[in-house]
Amino acid sequence: MRRPGAVHICGTTRARAAASPGAALRCRTEHRTTQQAASCATRPPQGARFDKTGYGPILETTLIFSLLLFLSGCGTTYLQPPVDPPEPRAVFVVDHGRHTSLVLVTDTGDMVRYAYGDWRYYADQDTRLRSGFAALFCQTPSTLARRDLEGPPEEAVLLARLRVGVQTIHLLEVRGSDADRLRAELDALHAQGADQHQYVAVYDLVFAPHPEPYTWRNNSATKIGEWLEAMEVLVKGPALVSRWEVVRPE
Repeated sequence: MRRPGAVHICGTTRARAAASPGAALRCRTEHRTTQQAASCATRPPQGARFDKTGYGPILETTLIFSLLLFLSGCGTTYLQPPVDPPEPRAVFVVDHGRHTSLVLVTDTGDMVRYAYGDWRYYADQDTRLRSGFAALFCQTPSTLARRDLEGPPEEAVLLARLRVGVQTIHLLEVRGSDADRLRAELDALHAQGADQHQYVAVYDLVFAPHPEPYTWRNNSATKIGEWLEAMEVLVKGPALVSRWEVVRPE
């Protein structure tokens, strides 16, 4: 993982800059440009300037929590599994509250749990407020997490295997070949970052880098929605927060 750091470019030209106002201006401009290239986790995102009255941070925080409350109250995503899929295979959508994971079943009856999220928040366990703000406002490094779980594929067994909190487990059935294809794609993607695999015991997951940046519009819930659509599950709603409801086909 690349870490942002302060880069000083004017140290060797300080005397010359002092003698020439133009040189001093160029030096400050270059230094400011270099600082702006650093990760937005170290500074407020572009456009989020705090005013001198002191109300800027309060207003920003109020807007963020208003957005979260709106999404929590009105952001239900409805899942409609395919009707009578051939060779049906169970799929579990696991709602952990703040995020969601997906559990696929193998052709041998075991299970594999997958999750997507912000690398710094989950893999590095950097749960500070500024890390959360960065994930909301910026494009941050993301992660694909994976864990093998022993079967049989039943809700009670899955609950016993999971070492993290669970609010709700939603059971769907999809075509077995669709589940196998998605699992092969996710496993291949996870294996590409094998040299950077990082096991985090608190989540009981092995984290690997994911090529797509994490944003509030590309988070754990939206990624779960994409994976479900790849298995012909009809996803209706924003899929921005972990709020799911299964609609059974008539």
